[in-house]
Amino acid sequence: MTYKTIVIDDGPKIKKLALAIEQCANEYTAKGYKLVTFSITHANKAILLFQVPEALQEKSDDLEGIADCGKVDVQ
Repeated sequence: MTYKTIVIDDGPKIKKLALAIEQCANEYTAKGYKLVTFSITHANKAILLFQVPEALQEKSDDLEGIADCGKVDVQ
């Protein structure tokens, strides 16, 4: 079993951060990932941990980098 962490960089507005988490979770669920857990940092960023579908575990390119899903303009 493989896991992938997703970091969402967002502003101080918690409602918008919650929306960004929801959007990212929905996006990755549609790709077959399973959201395992998430954490919100003191810097108003969220770290999402997804279980990678077995079909994608062979594709190492998909497991690298930081996703930019869920970025929301907070101004």
